[in-house]
Amino acid sequence: MIWIALALLRALAHALYSIAVKRYLQDYRPVHLAGRAFLAGGLILLALACVRGLPETGPLFLPALTASAMLNAAAVWLTYRALAETDIFLAVPMLSLTPIFLIGTSYLLLGEVPGAGGVAGIVLIVAGSYVLGTGGGEGGVLAPVRALWMWRGTAIMAFVALIYSLTATPDKILILQSDPFFGLGLDLLAIGALFQVLTLARGGTPAGPPPIGRAVAVQVWARRGHPHPTKTAKTREDREKKKRGRDTLSRWGCLPFR
Repeated sequence: MIWIALALLRALAHALYSIAVKRYLQDYRPVHLAGRAFLAGGLILLALACVRGLPETGPLFLPALTASAMLNAAAVWLTYRALAETDIFLAVPMLSLTPIFLIGTSYLLLGEVPGAGGVAGIVLIVAGSYVLGTGGGEGGVLAPVRALWMWRGTAIMAFVALIYSLTATPDKILILQSDPFFGLGLDLLAIGALFQVLTLARGGTPAGPPPIGRAVAVQVWARRGHPHPTKTAKTREDREKKKRGRDTLSRWGCLPFR
């Protein structure tokens, strides 16, 4: 089944993502790295959305976008903090708690309850992550539990798992009210913008979008029915030049009528 391949691909991508974040946190502060990474990801998805054609959005799109961006920004910031001070093999397995938390949040927010097969799958995922957390038995059966008290980053990632169980609902609404490319593209862009604002609040200098990002922004603006900002500025400048020329000619008597 294709969903199995997609799930495995997602797991591989997340592992590579965590490794890359851990590496670049040696050179960048968490807010700087998150701002640049999510702005770039959002612009790429918006570029694909422009190619596919921008969708119509539903009435719940903006509320879902706001909730998703704020919750995911908090989760990303905590994740980067945890990875900066804790080994990956201790921090990332805590995200396997998300399905357990999701059982409760899905029931409270959507009234959804997983079936017996879903519960069994969740138990297997958590059990597998727990076994990996024991270090092959070297740390003892209670090693993952002790890690929650010994390593602050591990406890932070457990809280991140809870946040991700809350983001599942607005993320789903966001996609249903638009499409995956446009909805998630704006979501990533909003998360990146939040980190840029946080950088400014701390007295730093936010990174501007790359040239391709500015081009994508122009295309999104134009496809929404707005005039091209560069052409609009050029037209305004041409009108100002013509007006200054007419004023000069009139001042010297070359134009008897204005």
